[in-house]
Amino acid sequence: MGSYVMPGITILFFVVIVGGIVYAIFGSQHQGAWDDEAKVTATMKKHGWKVRPQVDEVTSFLLGSDTPGEMWPVDAGEVGVQGISCDAWKAVTVQSSEGDRLYVSLELAQRSDGATAELAEALIERWNESFEVQTAIGRAPDYLTKEIRSAISEWESLDSIYFNGEHLVAMFPTQHGQADIVERLNTYVATLESVARTLPREVWQ
Repeated sequence: MGSYVMPGITILFFVVIVGGIVYAIFGSQHQGAWDDEAKVTATMKKHGWKVRPQVDEVTSFLLGSDTPGEMWPVDAGEVGVQGISCDAWKAVTVQSSEGDRLYVSLELAQRSDGATAELAEALIERWNESFEVQTAIGRAPDYLTKEIRSAISEWESLDSIYFNGEHLVAMFPTQHGQADIVERLNTYVATLESVARTLPREVWQ
């Protein structure tokens, strides 16, 4: 019987060691990812941002009560992660096997006289070295002035931008969990606000 006990103990000892090594490698990595995300969330909250780990419906989160147009690039019922909101802007990441995408929406403020923005729907997507404009009205909207086109063309990290009603929504390639998300969001929002300020006054009715 002793001849069976020793091999059994040896195998058990080996399994315990291997299990410990696997846990040390993968368990610590998993814990590290959780710790990193917690730190990023804490930094966001210090900025005064509201953060939710999951967004059950991306469209309503980004557009509120506004109805998306026919060129809205997000599927109905799409779920997102790391939903962020602050003042007039919101951001959320949609994960996909083809690559994650970060959506940043900005609601255009009312004018002091109470006028609200009314943008004709347009989707502007990066195509090779330039951008392609898609609209539902058969021509480029009047608000796509030379200044607006220039601002979009110079936005190197931009993948596409959507105009409709009272909202601008910019889209960027991303990878959920990147540590520089706070810095990138600050830059994206500032640039999106700059584009909004460049819109002609005729947008507000």
